[in-house]
Amino acid sequence: MTIHIFNPEHDMALAANKEGYIPSHAARQLKSDLSFIPALWAEHGDMVLVDDVDAALESVRHLKQYAKDVVFITPDDLAKIDFSEASVKVAPWGWDKNLRAWLLRKNAKMATVLPSADQLMMIRDYSSRAFAATHVLPAFRNLGEQFIGECAIHSGTLDDRFFNSLKGGKWVLKSPWSSSGRGVKYVNDETLEDDSFRKWAQNVSRNQGYIMVEPYYNKVRDFGMEFYANEDGSIDYCGLSLFDTSRGAYTGNLLAAEEIKVKELAKYVDVKVLNVIRNTIIAALKNVFKSVYVGPFGVDMMVVAESGADHFLIHPCVEMNLRRTMGHVALAISPSLLEPRKLMQIGFQGKFKFKVVPLMDDLLNTSLV
Repeated sequence: MTIHIFNPEHDMALAANKEGYIPSHAARQLKSDLSFIPALWAEHGDMVLVDDVDAALESVRHLKQYAKDVVFITPDDLAKIDFSEASVKVAPWGWDKNLRAWLLRKNAKMATVLPSADQLMMIRDYSSRAFAATHVLPAFRNLGEQFIGECAIHSGTLDDRFFNSLKGGKWVLKSPWSSSGRGVKYVNDETLEDDSFRKWAQNVSRNQGYIMVEPYYNKVRDFGMEFYANEDGSIDYCGLSLFDTSRGAYTGNLLAAEEIKVKELAKYVDVKVLNVIRNTIIAALKNVFKSVYVGPFGVDMMVVAESGADHFLIHPCVEMNLRRTMGHVALAISPSLLEPRKLMQIGFQGKFKFKVVPLMDDLLNTSLV
């Protein structure tokens, strides 16, 4: 039996890297409103941790064709569970120091089923944008001209010399750890003269140790690949994720059979390239997570329009999320090949709502907002 936990504040907890991290109001509301969603990927008979069981049951009622038959429990119920049984597991959205400390306060006997402090430290390192930039992206450098993507890591004090080196170009600066849509700044000459931007960059480098600098690419399509890290160190491929973003923040996923998603991407890239990407990532990460992390993870990618050309390139590793992703959720509830395509969305109207709606038009011409 597995106890599932939706902790969407995970990415920011990694950045804070402390046991007493207090999420923002928006993150707390997202967690509260959507705490039921592990019912979409759990197994029958599993438990899902929620604040309000009645609210969770009502939310699942609207999605019952996708949900499993799970048992909703509250934080107070954790103290009643016997974690000495080897069959009990805990599976959060993502592992971090803050979550482990919170769980141990609820039931100290949970220590036997939680990652150690050393494992959490390594999970945090593997979750950084720097790890993906230095361990995954370089694997593609000699695989052909169809791939694009580079990233530099700058540590220490960011002075005028650093900012002046960025003049005359377009860049994307990223913090090593941040949640979707945060910790990312698009930079041009005008931005470089903005004192608030300079202070942001300097604070990131000082507080997190370094900052990431990437060229700005003319993105035309977001997509990703979802994987699962096994206990023996092997990596399984789970499927494609076609998603959309607004100002860097996630807005929705296509729900469709794998064949349909491949066909969408075939408008931009030879489908054989997708196999190269999948196999290269598996080879690069084989045995890396062994004895550290078991669970789902995803690699975000994008299709890039090459300047002055009528063809497209692939950035095969924009970032890696060593946790469950919305792409994994989409795979868990995607319809069969015979069903029409749908959209999985998260919207906000006084509260966060998880919706699955029909997709009538072409995905690439439809806003997911």
